[in-house]
Amino acid sequence: MNLVSTTTPSGGSGARDVMYSKFDMIPGSLNFCSDFDNGFTNFQASKNWQSLIGESKTFKNDLTPVADAWFTDGDASWPCFSTVISDHAVITTANCCNYAVAVKVSFGPYEFDMSSSDFVIHPAYLRSRKINDVCLIKFEKSISEESAKKCGSRCVGQACVPSSTVESADKIYDVGFYQNALLSSQLTSKNGRLELAGIFTNDEFDNCYEDGNVGILTEILPIREWIVNELSIH
Repeated sequence: MNLVSTTTPSGGSGARDVMYSKFDMIPGSLNFCSDFDNGFTNFQASKNWQSLIGESKTFKNDLTPVADAWFTDGDASWPCFSTVISDHAVITTANCCNYAVAVKVSFGPYEFDMSSSDFVIHPAYLRSRKINDVCLIKFEKSISEESAKKCGSRCVGQACVPSSTVESADKIYDVGFYQNALLSSQLTSKNGRLELAGIFTNDEFDNCYEDGNVGILTEILPIREWIVNELSIH
């Protein structure tokens, strides 16, 4: 099932879906949130799994979890979308980290960024098929402490995912602020900070319409162990 959409570097072949088995998991965060946290207090979905994911400029002062990651190999540079999943890490795609030697991550619309050369690509990443296309960017300093110095305590926060389970055959909800090739006419404002882009099924994919737009993260199972282990040895 195509549960995670990602972007490719500028000049690449465009947005691609990342393929995971139904037994894999890539959390939008290592903590969970409720429908209330997500702003859906009066909205009932089939599995109630909407995620707090959106384009950074729309979150304003409400704990943006998204960031732009600018990678360099020493000569060229390229941007990718990333998401804050802990106080010392953001998650992005392995194809973005490939060949890079350094990255500068800019958080939301704020004048705040952090640099790193500590990337960890998933050991089972298959570039030719874009399988396990996951990379962690780790920081020595605390994201929350550094952001508080620049934009206050309510500007950057971790993304969260719902605690209810989504089966591989279920319809999922595509949440975010961005252009969507299939669902652009169905965007609806929710609680002033989210947009529900509609129902997505196995037959609908490539939901990052252009390079640089928002990726969608949801929860699935065995990659979590790898992420938790990598973050524990920070």
